[in-house]
Amino acid sequence: MRSFKFKSLISILCLFAFALTFVFALAVSGYFNVILPAFKGDVKINEANKVTNDQFVQVRVISKGTSLLSSNNQVDFWVTDSNGNHLTNVVAVSPQNGTVNIGFNTNNYIKSGTYINLWAQNDAVDVVSVQASGWYDLR
Repeated sequence: MRSFKFKSLISILCLFAFALTFVFALAVSGYFNVILPAFKGDVKINEANKVTNDQFVQVRVISKGTSLLSSNNQVDFWVTDSNGNHLTNVVAVSPQNGTVNIGFNTNNYIKSGTYINLWAQNDAVDVVSVQASGWYDLR
């Protein structure tokens, strides 16, 4: 009887672990908190396979640290494919914009399952790095 209970517990734990793996595989949205390097250095926010055929991703800037040389509070975002080719234009987003859709270029139809990368940089050229936080949905 004890062996049966143990085996049942192990089976349930394995099933739970499998379910968590599946949930994390679908996690294409979330929050970010990054340091945007000085002199417009790039930082990767996330990478994932798209789960919809929507022709845009969404971003929202919640806060951005103060630049030394500018009062600009915008963060630049863009999307690339797995080879680094730009799939969108660079779009500047500030906390005042709320959620912004960044559309794929019209000559790039991006299907569900396509691997994409979301990038960011400080919109202002500055000599200091600044912190930025926000939300994204790679859809």
